Amino acid sequence: MRTLLVLAACALPLLAAPVPKALVKKATGLDGTWQVVEWHSGEFRMPLTDDIRWAIEGERLTVSSTRQAVPDGFVGNATRTITRPEGGAADAFVYTITSADGSGPSVRPAVIELDGDTFKICLADTHNGPRPPECKPTSGAMTYTLKRAAPAK
Repeated sequence: MRTLLVLAACALPLLAAPVPKALVKKATGLDGTWQVVEWHSGEFRMPLTDDIRWAIEGERLTVSSTRQAVPDGFVGNATRTITRPEGGAADAFVYTITSADGSGPSVRPAVIELDGDTFKICLADTHNGPRPPECKPTSGAMTYTLKRAAPAK
């Protein structure tokens, strides 16, 4: 009986504790076409974002650009996925790139924010780097801000 009282006394504060924001937030509605409106590598804003689009269907991500010159590090012919890790927080994702030549995969832990038609993703800028603590431009991470593209008419 004494053990039960001790367990109940320890569990009571846990029941009253607020749920962390990351666990309350649900990331849904990513499917569709997104226009990159801002891209940061570390804390520096990168050029050439206006013609980059992301098409997301389930876990598959297709990146395209209509420009002749693409940003440094852009892997054109590759398979990309964006997945939620098993047991991870609601805003935790994994961005994976596998090149057409079979090299890779490059696995980059990420966090996302989804607010209506604005989608932000902040991912580690190196393979298996640390997951960024929040979705904002910072050293050691790449941050993309995207707006949902209007459906084709």
